[in-house]
Amino acid sequence: MPPYRIGMAEVGSLGGTTASESTRIYAQSVITPLEKTVEYLVTKKLIMDGLKCESYIFELNELDLRDLDAEAKRDAVYFGLGALTPNQVLTRQGKKTYPEGNQNYVSTANLPVGEEVVEKSVAIIEAVKMVLKGKPRLAAQILKIAKKEAMEKE
Repeated sequence: MPPYRIGMAEVGSLGGTTASESTRIYAQSVITPLEKTVEYLVTKKLIMDGLKCESYIFELNELDLRDLDAEAKRDAVYFGLGALTPNQVLTRQGKKTYPEGNQNYVSTANLPVGEEVVEKSVAIIEAVKMVLKGKPRLAAQILKIAKKEAMEKE
């Protein structure tokens, strides 16, 4: 008898677990035959013999063995990278989409690196500080210079 059948965790040859394979084997060897028995009993005893109806067959839905947590994490990563739109994520989950959901988004936690970016960020921070100190004209000039430099470098 395989160890996973009696609850003993087994480690794969590369140190990983065999949980997904064990689940698949269990579903094929235990669940599927049981489903077929239930389908037969409901169809034969309840529908055909009990209701005297020969035109219906009872069938259970397929067992979904996907790892939904792992799929959700992958979708979140792809969404954060701008690789998937909200509607694409909803479609993958079998949910209804919405009209504004075709826009790609990028996580704002990631900032570009480099001297130019740092210089622009410093200028913007200085402008914000000036505004907070009550010097809006100086802040506007600093922002204008920062925008002009950004345009020249592009």
